[in-house]
Amino acid sequence: MKKSNKSAPIALLAGGYSPEGVCAVWSAKHIEKLFQGDEEYQTYLIYVNKDGWYYEDSNNNEQKIHIDRNNFSLTLPNQETIKFKLAFLLIGGAPGEDGQIQGYLQISNVPFIGCNLLSSAITFNKSIANRIVRSFNSSIIHVSPSIDVFRSVSVDDSLVLHALETNHFRLPLIVKPADSGSSLGVTKITEISQLNEAFNVAFKESNQILVEQFIDGRELTVGLFKINGDIQVLPITEIVHQRASGFFDSETKFEGSPETQVITPANLNEEIKKRVEIGVRELYEKLNLSGLVRIDLMLKLPDEKIFFLEVNTAPSQTEYSIIMQQMAQSEWAGDKRIELYKQLFKEVL
Repeated sequence: MKKSNKSAPIALLAGGYSPEGVCAVWSAKHIEKLFQGDEEYQTYLIYVNKDGWYYEDSNNNEQKIHIDRNNFSLTLPNQETIKFKLAFLLIGGAPGEDGQIQGYLQISNVPFIGCNLLSSAITFNKSIANRIVRSFNSSIIHVSPSIDVFRSVSVDDSLVLHALETNHFRLPLIVKPADSGSSLGVTKITEISQLNEAFNVAFKESNQILVEQFIDGRELTVGLFKINGDIQVLPITEIVHQRASGFFDSETKFEGSPETQVITPANLNEEIKKRVEIGVRELYEKLNLSGLVRIDLMLKLPDEKIFFLEVNTAPSQTEYSIIMQQMAQSEWAGDKRIELYKQLFKEVL
């Protein structure tokens, strides 16, 4: 179907500076496919890389056409200038989830789907996010004890060994970069002798790492968004895995694994389901989130307390992503998916 000349041009910002960039491009291509032939909106996949922001023109042998960042526009070989009405942020990691692009878009007065600069920066750094969520004193959402460690500090000089000796921590522990996504650089350790290697792995991804108490329980994740002032929660997903890593690691997220099951909707009783939904709504509101996000949690066993893990402000939206599985089990299933995106667009236009 030929698009109307009046269709609003939407920039799908994908790519980025981290290994998550490939998944972001897959997400953008999936959304492009959903909007193919739509009369209201025309999507353009914009690659964001360290060497520039560009569009690959399928009508001219995939010629790279760079975005004019002075006015967030694109000039095609036929001299047609596309002035984008809004941007859809799909970049996982830098410079999308950490607030960099949001700063540019906010200064340029470009509407966008996603969290603002401050909310993105806060939630991208897991240490800061933990501190802020802990400060809410929520009766529903708890935060695991943790210690920050910076590159200049060795294992022996860190507070981790002291925390173990004084029973502030108990093995196992999780060691992870403070500002990296998709579980890159994350290690579960069960012996003190593994700390040095875990530090080395995490410091490859960041100058700041987080050592936190491992929460034994059920791993949950839930997508949510706001339309017309109403925070809507998608069906909850449980991630069940038997991998040696003991958690939903980066290899599984990127490549999949027969040892990992992604179950939507999660098999939860109504009381737990209600607590999760209330808890994530509280986080969405108090962290001033916007757009479509996904919040990861742990349901600790046996006491069934809910623990905060992280906020994904640019969750994967590929055809087989968790978000799409959740939509498929909701009122936004099938052809309604495009209506959800249109509602999100109209929220910011």
